[in-house]
Amino acid sequence: MRSVTYLVCSRRSIVLPLLLVLASGCGSGKTGTVSGKVLLDGKPVPGGYINFFPSGENSTAKTSPIGEDGSYSVKGVPVGTAKITVQGVAGSVQIPNSNLPKGMEMPVSDRKAVFVPPKYSTTEQSGLSYEIKSGSQDHNVELK
Repeated sequence: MRSVTYLVCSRRSIVLPLLLVLASGCGSGKTGTVSGKVLLDGKPVPGGYINFFPSGENSTAKTSPIGEDGSYSVKGVPVGTAKITVQGVAGSVQIPNSNLPKGMEMPVSDRKAVFVPPKYSTTEQSGLSYEIKSGSQDHNVELK
C-alpha cells in the first residue's frame, strides 16, 4: 500500500512570507543620478574623482571619475543630503630607463597631474554638499 502525503497550507502561511520578501527589498530605496561639471576657479578640472557621501548610517559613498572636460555623472545616490569631496590625480613619474636595473624598463604613462586644493579631499573640510532628489539632476561643483 502506498501512502500519499498532502501539504496543506493556509493563506497566512503563504501570504506572510511573500510579504516579508517583498518588504525586505523596500525601504526608502529612492536614489538620484547627479551629473555636472567640477570647476576650479571657473575652469573645468580635467580629471580626478568626485565622491558623494550620503547621510545615514548604512550609506555607501558613490564615486565617479571626472572627465577631461570636467564632467561627471554619479548614479544611485540615496535621496537626501550628501557631502561631496573631490580628489585630483597625481601625475606620472618619469624615471629614465638608464637609472633602472639592467633588463628592467619603466612603462611610460601619459597620465597628467590634476591639482585640486587638499581641503576638498575630506568631508570635514570641503564644505561641499548637495540635496539629492529622486531622478536625474544637474549640479556643477565650484572649487576655489
